[in-house]
Amino acid sequence: MSTFNVGTLEDCLVLLGSYEPFLNNVQINKDGCIEPFTRSGNIAYEKLRKIIVYLADNGVVDHFDEDLLDSIANGEY
Repeated sequence: MSTFNVGTLEDCLVLLGSYEPFLNNVQINKDGCIEPFTRSGNIAYEKLRKIIVYLADNGVVDHFDEDLLDSIANGEY
């Protein structure tokens, strides 16, 4: 049996299928938004977001602060 340690957002994204979730250099898109993820990182991040929304909608977690999650992803937190 394998043991998984989840201590970072990157750990979560790896568990959700992204081998390398973050770009080496963060990119800024034309709208000025930070783009920190690789293609597989974006897919894993969307999976994580959907899981958390489901948990919040069903009362498993009290609150989901999507802006905070984005801030963590962007390295602002």
